[in-house]
Amino acid sequence: MAQPILCALSGWSGSGKTTLVCAIVRYLERHHRMRVGVIKHDGHRFPADVSGSDTCRLAEAGAVRTVLCGEDGLVVRETETPPPSMEALIDRFGADLDILLLEGFKNADVDKIEVYRSSQGKTPLFLHPDRYPRVVAVATDTPLDDGTAPQQLDLNCPEQIAEFILKRNKAVLKVSA
Repeated sequence: MAQPILCALSGWSGSGKTTLVCAIVRYLERHHRMRVGVIKHDGHRFPADVSGSDTCRLAEAGAVRTVLCGEDGLVVRETETPPPSMEALIDRFGADLDILLLEGFKNADVDKIEVYRSSQGKTPLFLHPDRYPRVVAVATDTPLDDGTAPQQLDLNCPEQIAEFILKRNKAVLKVSA
């Protein structure tokens, strides 16, 4: 089975990554009829479950994996460490998808679009390729004119960003073939 198109949308907390990813998912599903998946990285410890719920109690009892399934789908909670590698995540959750978006994953060695808002006062990721590799474009609400930025995309135009992802990956697929 073919690997899905893969692209990370990375940036500082509060930059609008989730809002942008949601808009891109809607666009790709509606306009291209693509099966889209998202893997979100959280750099902070987060509550994986509601305290006192049955699945939380099962995990607290020592279950390394709990699966909650019902009419609305399923949720998997795994407590094994270390976290799986990027390759394992892609193999496990991307096999039947057309495109797999990664939200966050600033340090991952995958192509990424930086989501950047100058109003946050943070240094752009693309200026530090040793820490944040493979930034292929910057989705920004303010043009960056220092001449060092990779291709700039309009943060307020998710359709443009989605088409960039598709066009870039078609070009990469042609070169690889």
